[in-house]
Amino acid sequence: MKVLRIEYENINVFDKGFCFDMTASDRVVDDNQVQKISNCIYLQKVISLIGINASGKTTALRLIKFVMDIVARHKNLEQANIPFGIIKDDTVIKVDFVISGKIFRLHTIIGLKKDSYIDIEQNYPYFFKEEIIYEKPITSVKKKADITKFDDDMIIMKRSGLTEQAKALLPDNQSIVLSITRYASPYIYNSIHPISNYLIKGDDTVNENILKLYDENISSITVKDNNVRIVFKNGQDYIYDNLIDASQVLSSGTIKGMHILNQAAEVFKKGGYMIIDEIENHMNKKLVHMIIDLFNDCEINQNGACLIFTTHYPEILDVMERKDNIFILRRVNSTPEIIKYSDYVKRNDIKKSDIILSNYIDGTAPNYENIQKVRKYICQRED
Repeated sequence: MKVLRIEYENINVFDKGFCFDMTASDRVVDDNQVQKISNCIYLQKVISLIGINASGKTTALRLIKFVMDIVARHKNLEQANIPFGIIKDDTVIKVDFVISGKIFRLHTIIGLKKDSYIDIEQNYPYFFKEEIIYEKPITSVKKKADITKFDDDMIIMKRSGLTEQAKALLPDNQSIVLSITRYASPYIYNSIHPISNYLIKGDDTVNENILKLYDENISSITVKDNNVRIVFKNGQDYIYDNLIDASQVLSSGTIKGMHILNQAAEVFKKGGYMIIDEIENHMNKKLVHMIIDLFNDCEINQNGACLIFTTHYPEILDVMERKDNIFILRRVNSTPEIIKYSDYVKRNDIKKSDIILSNYIDGTAPNYENIQKVRKYICQRED
């Protein structure tokens, strides 16, 4: 199963809607950076979301992850990580995905139960108000514009059209898409959580090559029944009763790097998705580039696994050769907006970091006047 496109309408925060297209819209000249689905459909292997602080990057990842939970991981609305306060009554979600030579669209309307309040600990007032599933063969797509075209004669299922017996058996918080995706479960790794959660779980031994990459002073790290043993090259041996305490002698970068590479191996194996918020946090830029290169390596990434990450640092984008796999989050009149870099920049011979830092696309760099005001304020305090 491969997700092609995610679109939201009528949501809070993104007043103009939210569209996340994972297909290649620019011409494909290097198959290493995309996965071929058909002659007209190529999927990105690396997708970046960039923006200044408070531009909506993490919210965007939560919206993407929520759809993945429903469509790919078969979770109901109670189990899924629903973006509370963003999804509202009559929010529309459209998801296009591919399974076994067919393209499907799930068109769903989320409802909010009346006289209910949102309590993220106990109360789950959301339900599926209506759902429609469309289906068409991949062979019907003759050009890129055909990918998102669906007609009424392609409808194969409606929630409102189910028999009363079927409705009685289907909880109102479980999507009917389960009937299509039941046996398609791509591996999805999500890192929208604190650094302490990066620690390896279960019984495992960290690969020696990965370990040396991040910390050459450590000989081995072994986890057994959640107890962690760390042996340093100088002979020091530490044993911790839990995973959190082990972070006392491990750098945040070592913890995050080891965990991400271990998880990446699983994502490559199953052709899934790796979602990382602020990929540059705790890690050297060269190691970030290495992770991006792994996803673009056809020998390693044979099943079309996709890396989706946010970043504050535009320099990271300079190793990405394509333009249509970069999304910019910015605020327009205080409202977050998501746009595609390639819609604004047609040339590929200019460093992407220069474009972003120059504010050529309005809203990609901090406001100059605000920076000067802060400088003036700090100078006044020093006086």
